[in-house]
Amino acid sequence: MTTVVRSTDSSLLDEWERLKNPTAEDQLAHVEPPADITRNQRAFRVMVRNIVFSWVQLLARGDYSRFANSAESRKDDPWTSERAFEALKPFVTEYGAPPRTDGDARGGQWFAVEIGPDRWDIRQILLDPADNSDWSITAYVDLSRSRAEDRAVVIFTGLGPTIDSSPAS
Repeated sequence: MTTVVRSTDSSLLDEWERLKNPTAEDQLAHVEPPADITRNQRAFRVMVRNIVFSWVQLLARGDYSRFANSAESRKDDPWTSERAFEALKPFVTEYGAPPRTDGDARGGQWFAVEIGPDRWDIRQILLDPADNSDWSITAYVDLSRSRAEDRAVVIFTGLGPTIDSSPAS
């Protein structure tokens, strides 16, 4: 029995020393690959939806400068604060108010995602005071960049009248 206790104690002491002073081999064994941010589609969809709705809020407040800084757009089709203002002006003229940002406007039925293998196509319907829902934001999610950058990479592509105003899910 004494031999068993000594060998157990010795192995515990050796393990303790190895934990206190790990070798390079020990450190490599504990490196985990980065998690795929897109793997949990439900959680990733929530991230994307929050980003897109933050754009709605910025536009509704008339904060076009912050919108232009936060909404990533294609390099060949940049969205500046002036362009965003001009794009939303007909909406405000027609309805006499900016897009709604209340709880109803944030409802999931106004956020559409078309899931593809390399990207998600996004449409966020903008609610107006008359509930016509005939304007929207369009964007896409670059899945490979999202994985590489460990964040939702959402590329803003448009703001204007919706061709098909029925939201898809």
